[in-house]
Amino acid sequence: MIEYRIETKAKLSKVKAIWKLFLQKDDKWHFTLEGTYIELRLTNYSQKIEKYLKEKEWKYTKFVYIDGIPITKKYQEQFEKIFHGFSELAMKLPKYKNEAWDDFHKCYERCVHLYANANGITLVDEAYQLARLTVERKTLKDKKGKIV
Repeated sequence: MIEYRIETKAKLSKVKAIWKLFLQKDDKWHFTLEGTYIELRLTNYSQKIEKYLKEKEWKYTKFVYIDGIPITKKYQEQFEKIFHGFSELAMKLPKYKNEAWDDFHKCYERCVHLYANANGITLVDEAYQLARLTVERKTLKDKKGKIV
């Protein structure tokens, strides 16, 4: 896959615009919003997207994507499908405000529960894993030691 690191404020609306114009037929594309930049991963290099990024005056770098997170790298093929599915779902869900927040919550619950259920995890153990994740996320720190 090819990664475009796009130096612009990371907003879902920007990714949706790119998706509507260019990504409908890419069955592996996915993205992450990283605060001050967007990571956009595509099956192939795209001159059309590069032209679009230049027109928007968004600086970018491109390179062959290599996953650096050990667990996702270990199950790369499966995670590519998951990342793509989550990215596609994000394109379809309305922005999470008011009633759309409920849709987000229901989709989130379904994703988490399906993964637990497929692994034979009880509801009690699923709740434990969610609590553990909450505690771990709460104590994440940035490079300067500040809790994020």
